[in-house]
Amino acid sequence: MDPRKILGVSDGAGLDEIQKAYRKQARKHHPDLGGDAWAFQQVQDAYEKLTNPTKAKKSKSPESKTPRRQRPTAPADSGRSRTAEAKRPKTRANSEANQKANRGSAKSRTKSKSRSKSSVRRKKQESMPWSKLLSKDLPLQSLTSIFILLNCLDVFMTYILLNRPRAFEANPIANYFLQMWGFHGMVVFKLVIVAIVCVIAQIVALKKLRLAQFLLIAGSVTVGYVVVYSARLYVRHFM
Repeated sequence: MDPRKILGVSDGAGLDEIQKAYRKQARKHHPDLGGDAWAFQQVQDAYEKLTNPTKAKKSKSPESKTPRRQRPTAPADSGRSRTAEAKRPKTRANSEANQKANRGSAKSRTKSKSRSKSSVRRKKQESMPWSKLLSKDLPLQSLTSIFILLNCLDVFMTYILLNRPRAFEANPIANYFLQMWGFHGMVVFKLVIVAIVCVIAQIVALKKLRLAQFLLIAGSVTVGYVVVYSARLYVRHFM
């Protein structure tokens, strides 16, 4: 590729214009500033070809050992060449810039690898809702806590009422567990139902938050009504 096109200068551009274009392109493509290492190397090579044509000719024709005869230059031309050589960047600076470019490219590769790994982890977490359920922060913690607390009050009121004469369990499924395994079996049954409802609400909250809120609120209202009804029964008949 034409080095003048890489730097964005015309065919008759002078040394000052080439240096300005080189600085602009170097800032744009420098890896430490967020650029591409390959593009930065292309800018370096283009600058070397335009400022050091003898090196470019040697690299193109390595077999030609005898250089062409050069015309004797006037002292004014030698002064200009000295100023041009003084303006040229040193090879050490170029090597340091190349080293920085290599370091920047290595850092960019490691950053891209870490980003790709993090993106893969996020996709896995999104595909597996159970991983979010095991995290520290869960959605709808307050509503879930209220629901669990009301169920604990229901179990407490059930325990108080069943210890009184002529009391029975109105829920047929809970009464079946009460008759088969006693009060402890009924408590285990109710706690399992509470845990299932909580887990379902958390899973639904990952996709539809309002639906999960509705489930927990409806469950809390239902259990709250049962607790209030049990309290009224206790006050009327056993106090």
